[in-house]
Amino acid sequence: MKSFIRNLTPRGEVFLVLAIWIGLGIIMRNIGGHLMPGAQLHGEFSDLGMIGLSIYECLVLALVFLYIGRIRGWPFASFGFQISLKLTGLGVLLFVPAKLMFVLRGMIVSPNTPGLLAGQIALPIIIISSILTGIFEELMEVGYIIKVTEKHGMWTAVVISALIRTVLHFYQGAAGMACVFVIGVTFGLVYWKLRKLWPLIVAHILIDIIGSLRYAHHAA
Repeated sequence: MKSFIRNLTPRGEVFLVLAIWIGLGIIMRNIGGHLMPGAQLHGEFSDLGMIGLSIYECLVLALVFLYIGRIRGWPFASFGFQISLKLTGLGVLLFVPAKLMFVLRGMIVSPNTPGLLAGQIALPIIIISSILTGIFEELMEVGYIIKVTEKHGMWTAVVISALIRTVLHFYQGAAGMACVFVIGVTFGLVYWKLRKLWPLIVAHILIDIIGSLRYAHHAA
């Protein structure tokens, strides 16, 4: 297996990563549907659903970055995972306009909050799940995708990254997907210029924590 992975073409590597990313998601969704009815990976929010999502994300990160990436010699530092106070501050600044977009969306189109809820959500699970999701999505949707598409130019790489992010948030509806696309383009451009993931991760974590607290409030 290691020899097979090591000898993959760049295109073959992308297909393998996508197969793990999407395939494992389908498997986990089906398992969750049988073991935890009403707590699917993205469609509904509950303690069990968020735990299932966190398990899925950890598995994908381990397989892609710790196994495939290690075999193929990816320097993890090249994804820009460095942490600093300055980059954290930039992440907070990115969070503010991104959150305002969702607030405006909520003022124009009423979000389907009741349809997404499947039960109570505990604060520790919200925090842990938001941290893992922020790391997972920015590493996969921005770090990896831009890494493998940057040879086609900035706009191609950024738009592909934003489109993948948007499709994976289809459950938010058309208005939510439009917001996600704009945020995806913004995050992609910031990453292209800085080659630092940490600001995007910070902004993403804050967005998810605030959004999940709103879901928890409705569930209560």
